[in-house]
Amino acid sequence: MAPRDQNGDPKEEALRKLFVGGLSRDTSDDQFKDYFNTFGEVVDHIVIKDNSGFSKGFGFVTYATSEGADNCIRQKNEGEGHMVNGKSVEVKRAIPRDAEPEQREKNTKMFVGGLNKTTTEETIKQYFEQSFNCTVDRVDLIYEKKDQCAPGQEPRPRGFGFVTINDFDVVDHICVVRHHDIDGKQVEVKKGIDQDLLEDCEREVRKIAHFLGVEMTPERLERVLHEGNINTMKGNSAVNYSAHCDVNSTPFIRKGGVGGWKEWFNKDQSKEMDKAIEVVEKKTGVKIRTIVS
Repeated sequence: MAPRDQNGDPKEEALRKLFVGGLSRDTSDDQFKDYFNTFGEVVDHIVIKDNSGFSKGFGFVTYATSEGADNCIRQKNEGEGHMVNGKSVEVKRAIPRDAEPEQREKNTKMFVGGLNKTTTEETIKQYFEQSFNCTVDRVDLIYEKKDQCAPGQEPRPRGFGFVTINDFDVVDHICVVRHHDIDGKQVEVKKGIDQDLLEDCEREVRKIAHFLGVEMTPERLERVLHEGNINTMKGNSAVNYSAHCDVNSTPFIRKGGVGGWKEWFNKDQSKEMDKAIEVVEKKTGVKIRTIVS
């Protein structure tokens, strides 16, 4: 079922709010509002200014309904773009402030987590194409590895996968909605993390779990992988987040390093693993030292 706009609901405001960049420095608030009013009723608008009151060249506009925002985006894609006060401007979905840094980047690939194990690629494709009037280029469900299956058992879907749609605006729309009802289950969709990085993480988590004698069921592994993002790391006191940032680029997750596995756990999970380490130390008399840079 496609998501519906609920005017006045803070959760739905993101569907009605657009970012506008490349404005002429002399564009007034009235000119700004008058132009975007042609696509639907504008209930809030702002041209961002510096301390001296001069325009910074960008702003935000919020429509009364999501249809107004959709009309505006449609004009960008199907019409001649947008000209405000004689200047061509960029219009796109405004990403919520509390979104992870990687969600602000342009991406055509989305991570879909929490799927029913019986959900098929075709069901996922149909949901996105029917709900968002788009073309899905690729659906990749992640399956269990053959060597991790019981004898005679075929690999089964693990409940998450990746969807590729070659349209930045559609991907932004889907990820702003974030939670979707697919095949009778609510799932989370966000711009995709690198699949190689995901596999590296899985290998490291399995290694440390095996060493500690902790059973890593598919469900527990999925929970750990699902938590593996920059936003989680920021809330984890076991990790020095600044070590993963570069002044000139988006924050990233560094691979490798002794003890690097801890970077993939949130704060509570790290505490659980610390307790497990203590148990092993008492049983074996071996001191385990984890290094997190």
